[in-house]
Amino acid sequence: MEKQTSNQRSKTDEAKNFGLSPEDFQTLLQELRAGKDELYQQVFLNHFGDCMNYLKRQYKATHEDAYDASMDTLLIFCDRLKKGRIQYGNLRFLFTQMAGQVYLKLKKKNSRYASFPNSLDLSDEETASIPQEAFEAFDVAWPELGTECRKLLKAFFYDRVKLKDVALQQGKSEAALRKQKQRCMQKLQAIFKKQYQA
Repeated sequence: MEKQTSNQRSKTDEAKNFGLSPEDFQTLLQELRAGKDELYQQVFLNHFGDCMNYLKRQYKATHEDAYDASMDTLLIFCDRLKKGRIQYGNLRFLFTQMAGQVYLKLKKKNSRYASFPNSLDLSDEETASIPQEAFEAFDVAWPELGTECRKLLKAFFYDRVKLKDVALQQGKSEAALRKQKQRCMQKLQAIFKKQYQA
């Protein structure tokens, strides 16, 4: 009976930690520090959709805002794992709560800043949970993106112009512009990841 209770407790603990046992978690940390992120992607991207749904439900976030906040949280979470600042316990809850904080800061920043600055110059309060290396990497990645992509992403994410309105201004179809935005985001993420891991 005691063994069964112990097994049930173990399964509950693993469910709270993306299905990871304490041993799996240690393996994850070792692989991350060695520069391998396959297991990390497999585990945490499983929670990505749940996290987005939580933000939409709890904060009435748009799909785009929920995606951005979850993606930012993924980067922050990975950085903290590598630095040993996150312990095994209830990783799903921690990740989701962090995403809520990131989302609220994102909304606060978007209401405070009307245009995208050449370099990120946010207050200490807003950047407290984001590693300095991430900002430095982003400052390098952003100019490499190219004028068209910067213009499109700035209009959509920071000036909060609807995609259909940007399409109208540029004389393009909304579908074509959506594909262009997706390519620009992928390019930015690739450049950012390269810089951030350098």
